[in-house]
Amino acid sequence: MIDNRSNYYEFLTLPMEIQAALVWKYGVFLERIAEDSQSFWLYSVYGFYVELVMANEENDVADVKPFMNAQPLEKYLGNIDWKVLLAA
Repeated sequence: MIDNRSNYYEFLTLPMEIQAALVWKYGVFLERIAEDSQSFWLYSVYGFYVELVMANEENDVADVKPFMNAQPLEKYLGNIDWKVLLAA
């Protein structure tokens, strides 16, 4: 069986467009934060987290940031629905 770390490292090897498509299809949406000309959409997918950086004007994915540690979650802490997070 593939563990979460294997999923994470396999995900990292994929092109950004494929990563974004997998997040849209299989990810569990957790929260969205808007800052300046970008918005940040947080998902749980395959046992780790992925932040999609969206360009507000184009509504396109500008960057995909997968992570496994808690530090990048700090900016979302006040807005996350913990029931959804724990169920993901």
